[in-house]
Amino acid sequence: MYKTLLTPSISLVGKSAAGAIMNTTLPFHQAYFLAGVFASNVSTAVPQAQVIAKAKFVLPGTFIAIDPVGLYLYSVYLAMFVAIVGYGTFERYKFRMSYRKRTGGMGSKKGKGGAI
Repeated sequence: MYKTLLTPSISLVGKSAAGAIMNTTLPFHQAYFLAGVFASNVSTAVPQAQVIAKAKFVLPGTFIAIDPVGLYLYSVYLAMFVAIVGYGTFERYKFRMSYRKRTGGMGSKKGKGGAI
């Protein structure tokens, strides 16, 4: 289903020797390099339609083809951030517990109705 949606539509437009405008559509399986640097590399031993029919179609973008280096770096930075924030939180917790122990569980209150 997706293969028909992703196949290119090649339209050729040109002028004839008489000056009339001609246009046609070229199917993707018949596109060959007929001129230029690659013209001598065209192999006619196996028709291109047979090669395309045998090739397995893979929908682009459905798998990761390269190593996601950015993901690795982001995970290292995230782990460092979580470790630093977690360590700070743990140290604050320890300080709060030692303060409560020193003040006898009163916290920062001076008594009922006293200044805070």
